[in-house]
Amino acid sequence: MSPTVYDIPTKVTRKSKRGSPALQEFYHHFFVNSTGLIRREVDLSFLHELAPDETAIAKDLIRRNLKLNYAHIIAGAGALRDREAVPQLHSMLARERTLSRRLSIAGALWKIREDPIFLECLRDMVESDDETLKEAHMYQLPWLGNEHAINLLIDLLQDSGSFVRHLALSTLNAIEHRTHFVCLSHELPCGPDDYISRRDDMEFMNVMVQNLRQSYNAHAG
Repeated sequence: MSPTVYDIPTKVTRKSKRGSPALQEFYHHFFVNSTGLIRREVDLSFLHELAPDETAIAKDLIRRNLKLNYAHIIAGAGALRDREAVPQLHSMLARERTLSRRLSIAGALWKIREDPIFLECLRDMVESDDETLKEAHMYQLPWLGNEHAINLLIDLLQDSGSFVRHLALSTLNAIEHRTHFVCLSHELPCGPDDYISRRDDMEFMNVMVQNLRQSYNAHAG
């Protein structure tokens, strides 16, 4: 995507291109070639390497461009934990009717200040009949980092969509066994009934939540 569609002051463009490797990486991924971000293929750890003045530049650029309503820009506000973006994000959420975009905005608000609207949006997603929506946004469920995430994933084990059920089962296995699996559902260590039968087991839930917080969410941007 061309940087010309964005609101970027010329002096900021020059500074971004001459700044630290972390600032250059930020500028490239968010304002030059956002394909990797859109596909969730970019490790955002470089954001932690920004100097304080560079973090201020990054946050300002993201806020300037939230009006474009691009998902990767919205995600940037969350990844930068930018509290100054909260009023704008809330205004966007109030106007937005598309659940997919509401999930993106609410997800950013959750990362900034754990806004409860995110849980509401996730529940709407789980209850939706839109299988494509659930496939696209299930990755956000673990962001909750609590028992709600586990319960919603268990709910999805009984979804009408076979791939939705597979993704939910794979995610639950990844949380419990602290490793990611690339295999068919029947090849996973635990099946749907293993999780459905244990959802009221407090010891099981405590372990799942602890694993979720310690390992699964460690790589969340």
